[in-house]
Amino acid sequence: MSMELLQRKICEKRTPAMVSLDLTPALLPPSVWNGGTVADLAAAYESWGKSVLDALADTIPAVKLHPVWFERLGSRGLDVVRTLCAHAQSLGYYVLLETGRSDHPAAAELSAATYFGPLSAQNEPWEQPWPIDGLFIGGYTGSDGVKPYLAHCKTLNKSIFVQARTADKSAREVQDLISGDRVVHTAMADLAVRWSVGMEDGSGFSRVGVALCPRTADSAAELRRRYERLFFLIPGRSVHGSSFKEMTRLFNKYGHGAVMEISTGLLDAWERHPTDPTGAIQLAGERLRDELARHVKVM
Repeated sequence: MSMELLQRKICEKRTPAMVSLDLTPALLPPSVWNGGTVADLAAAYESWGKSVLDALADTIPAVKLHPVWFERLGSRGLDVVRTLCAHAQSLGYYVLLETGRSDHPAAAELSAATYFGPLSAQNEPWEQPWPIDGLFIGGYTGSDGVKPYLAHCKTLNKSIFVQARTADKSAREVQDLISGDRVVHTAMADLAVRWSVGMEDGSGFSRVGVALCPRTADSAAELRRRYERLFFLIPGRSVHGSSFKEMTRLFNKYGHGAVMEISTGLLDAWERHPTDPTGAIQLAGERLRDELARHVKVM
């Protein structure tokens, strides 16, 4: 039910957006962080991260965390990531953890068991699974690095998003190369369709989604037509200056099947109202909801 969970939460809030909680010292209000030790910064990340999640809980249905933004703090940083994941779940968010990893089979199996939990009921000496609903992984090692996740998705009601096309300008250097009668990123999406067999849930979409930023509005429409059962995560969007209208063509006629990842314009909103940083974040979430509603009608 994991992809069903994401779609249901989007429908409840009428906001097909996912906040990417990519924290840096520069994105912390001075009242939260004004220098100090690694422990102080970790505490600031946790405190402000929770405040952001609290402020957006009524408007944004999903959150993504990437450990890389916290790993410079060592074990303290990873503790903060886990704490923020748990806090987000307690507030009702769909929680996605990005690893970006493309592993060989044994490592993929260990990763799936680590983040989602073991498939067996044996008393294994591991920590509890992460408080998450899905994983964002790399897929360019091919099936061997993805298949170990599938059983966990099906048995434990989790989901994965496999990277297909990034939002970077350099995406064309590899991901848009011609591969036979298709381009590389559609070859990856075709693989996701193969992995999706028997993986549908109550939403009508597969528990295997793809992270994909289309090249043009026309290519977005073609991708939606071609991959009607795949849920799309649209990476790298900004609240300001984004062409939401182009991205709407990745949604189906019901406004389902896609979610936009957004950080810029949300996490830095406090800079425009430094006297009320959490209020500014909340207002930015409401404005994003209203902006998206002009382009995507979620039914």
